[in-house]
This record gives sequence, C-alpha cells and structure tokens, in this order.
Amino acid sequence: NRSSGLALSPNPSLGKLNVQWDDTEGAFLSIYNLCGIEVFSQTISPGIHTLDLQAIPSGQYIVCLKRKDGFRIAQSKLILQ
Repeated sequence: NRSSGLALSPNPSLGKLNVQWDDTEGAFLSIYNLCGIEVFSQTISPGIHTLDLQAIPSGQYIVCLKRKDGFRIAQSKLILQ
C-alpha cells in the first residue's frame, strides 16, 4: 500500500509493520483508530522502519505522516489482524 512516498507492508499486518518513507526529511507518523484516537506515534527518518504494533488491538486504522510544521504529507489505511 503506497501513498505519496509512504509504503506500508504487509497490509493487512499481524503486528509487525514495515514503513518505507521516500523523502529527504524526517516526518512524524501517527496511527489513529476509526474514532480518531491516536494509538501510536513515532518520528521517522527517510528509509525503511519496522514498527511493532502487536500491542494495538486488531482492527482498521489510519496512518498519517506529517511534517514538523504539522502539514499532512500522506495518509493510508491499515488493517491489523
């Protein structure tokens, strides 16, 4: 699943999520449940990162990537099984 330089795999995920961010600057990654509550956040640099999301309940989520000034760069759906 790819959105504006952001790639998530595997999606659906069993709790280990690879995040690839193709940009020259770092960004702030947040994961929200469908009620809009933030359940995970982390600053990421360009490259590939593996996130451990096993503590988050199964369901559908929205992954948002924002610049340091708060401008949303990318958004993607995520399913945790």
